[in-house]
Amino acid sequence: MGAQSADEFEERAIQMLPEREDWLARNRAEIAGQIEHGFAQAERGELIDGDEVFSLLRGRRLTRPS
Repeated sequence: MGAQSADEFEERAIQMLPEREDWLARNRAEIAGQIEHGFAQAERGELIDGDEVFSLLRGRRLTRPS
């Protein structure tokens, strides 16, 4: 997809809203469970240093198929 004007970008974003809201509604319970799991890990002190998190994310991005 090439460059978009601001109006085209806005129109596409508005078109995508219902799709995103549907996805969120379908996955709400799983998302809440993942948040609870992460919060429990944090309470137990099982945290990852911020620099390590960014390094992991960069690695995932590089290995993700296009």
